[in-house]
Amino acid sequence: MSTLRELVQQRERWSRGTVDALRRRGWTKFTWHSIITMVLGLFGFAYIFIWGARQLVAAAQYSLSTHPLLWALLAFWIVYPALRVRTLGWKAMLVEALLVPELVYTVVRAYWLVSSILKSFVTRVSAWK
Repeated sequence: MSTLRELVQQRERWSRGTVDALRRRGWTKFTWHSIITMVLGLFGFAYIFIWGARQLVAAAQYSLSTHPLLWALLAFWIVYPALRVRTLGWKAMLVEALLVPELVYTVVRAYWLVSSILKSFVTRVSAWK
């Protein structure tokens, strides 16, 4: 895609098409894995959202110094993605260590999943743009 907007629209169409196709076909030996993956994705998104909100509230109330497990997880989330891209150079490692790409991509994928499921159940299929 030539623009970010077109890329987002394309991914929304693909995601919506997947949900629509799974709804049409129902639970079969070929679709059960995709259906379970979507349901687990919804649970994972809800868990991350609820856990993250609780951690932010706790950090605001008490401070981050009282949560050693949180610091250990944060260190892992910084180091592991940076090491994963070490063959691409130090700039790629720095970008990955900032956690921004992972967080943005997680939010965007969660948006696509939730919006596709909601649109599939609530709206009719519109003409593709």
